Amino acid sequence: MIAVYVLLFLLIIYLITCYYIFVTAFKRKKDYNWLDVEELKNNAWGDYAKYVPQTIKWLEDNGAEDIEITTFDNLKLRGKWIKTENAHSTIILVHGYRGHYVADFGAVYQVYKDLGFNILTFRHRAHGESQGKYITFGTF
Repeated sequence: MIAVYVLLFLLIIYLITCYYIFVTAFKRKKDYNWLDVEELKNNAWGDYAKYVPQTIKWLEDNGAEDIEITTFDNLKLRGKWIKTENAHSTIILVHGYRGHYVADFGAVYQVYKDLGFNILTFRHRAHGESQGKYITFGTF
């Protein structure tokens, strides 16, 4: 009988742990204010935060257009389209886990533009302006 209680206890611990991991890893969190360098410095971005306003300005100066992509389940993913004159192809830049195209690609936008690429980048589901309740790690 004690074995049954031990197994039940372990099952409960397992389920609590799974729920915690799910909520921590997959559920939407409050997004950073990407225009507030001090807030970014005090969070995950540290010293890199000072470059975010420069990237936002670069996007504005280079005519980055707001875009919206509709997923198969009718969520709206929002991002940017940067057109390059006489482009030979398009590159799609995909940010990392809980990332943002402003922070993740600030150093490479000009490089790709100079190499003749149009640039498409967007926020994943459950990130920032994009819709969705859960991060799916590319499974949707």
